[in-house]
Amino acid sequence: MAKRLGVAIAVLVTWACATAAAAASFDCAKAASAMERTICADPALSALDEQLAARFSAALAASLDPGDLRAEQRRWLARMRAIPGTAELTNDYQVRLDVLARIIADTPPVSALRGVSEAKARAACLPALASQEPDETCAVDGFGPIGRADGQDLVYALYSYRTASGVAMGMRALIFERAPGGTLNVLYAPEYDGGDFQAPKLIHTAAGLLLHVPGTDTGTANLNVERLFVRRDGRWRDVDVTSWQEALASRLPRGTQARIGVYPDYAAMTAQTPLWRGDRDCGSGGHAVIGLAWAGDRIAIARLEVRRGAAGC
Repeated sequence: MAKRLGVAIAVLVTWACATAAAAASFDCAKAASAMERTICADPALSALDEQLAARFSAALAASLDPGDLRAEQRRWLARMRAIPGTAELTNDYQVRLDVLARIIADTPPVSALRGVSEAKARAACLPALASQEPDETCAVDGFGPIGRADGQDLVYALYSYRTASGVAMGMRALIFERAPGGTLNVLYAPEYDGGDFQAPKLIHTAAGLLLHVPGTDTGTANLNVERLFVRRDGRWRDVDVTSWQEALASRLPRGTQARIGVYPDYAAMTAQTPLWRGDRDCGSGGHAVIGLAWAGDRIAIARLEVRRGAAGC
């Protein structure tokens, strides 16, 4: 399945201002890590960092799957923090710049994603989002209404990508906003290789209206690949739903781990997962009950309790 809008994503390098000593995309006076200090000390690296921040912003603005792009950027940044040398950092910056350039170049033009006939959207995959692989086909597996947000109708379509022999390669979930004339405009189109998306739904919560795109990795770990958006100031904002799960590992008791997908209840802002102790059976380490909270446009861990007994094994 061709990835056209982004490889799988994490926390954006949102470094905002520069000092006179170095033109990095962050404040060198506050450089804390070895990687940041190395960048600030090298004018060429500093320039690459500024260039990457600008290119990431451009890719994010064009992306139909911003949550995935942010998650990948966060993972890339985490890997970069472990790189000590200037030469290695320079190489990785250049590789990442090339990846972001390809994402921008492969993003379909806005004109191909707006003014779509509902009849055509029901019948076939949009040509701009059809598979680019010669041995793959694209089919509409689901289509229907999601609901209304600020008086605007939302509609979804589910695309499945398969090889000529019928092997499933991945899915894409399209979120449309109905235009005044009755045509459809694509808002988002998250994509995942080797997983399934389900029909999106609206969730009314104390934090506001959420647009939830459920998704599951079809591997043995049953990983959660959902997307989440929150309605704020008359527009949808993508929500970081992955960084809290990455942080969960460091919060669990020593010797225990979560090995399967965690599926939060966003109305109650809670989640739970069975825990393993070494290679023993599911639930051998009890289970974790997690209270979640909003931190801007990010879901964060508010409290964590480990209880005896398995849950969801």
